[in-house]
Amino acid sequence: MLGHHLALTIGRGEVAPAGLLQVAETIGGADWQPAKVNFHAALGELIADLPEDLLDPENVANALRAGGRVSVQGGR
Repeated sequence: MLGHHLALTIGRGEVAPAGLLQVAETIGGADWQPAKVNFHAALGELIADLPEDLLDPENVANALRAGGRVSVQGGR
């Protein structure tokens, strides 16, 4: 995501904040390169990694019906 936002910043004709560059050097991210993320491809990869039971049409329909409601232990 950092590379994506660097690419967007450059696309706007701006430069990365100096603090970000300092952090990159400190944590070893000095080789970060601007590269926009193809979100359709990234989503496809994430979906491909889901367990098969989550891709069951009934489970997908239930998730879509639930909308933004979360039903995890300790959730809302």
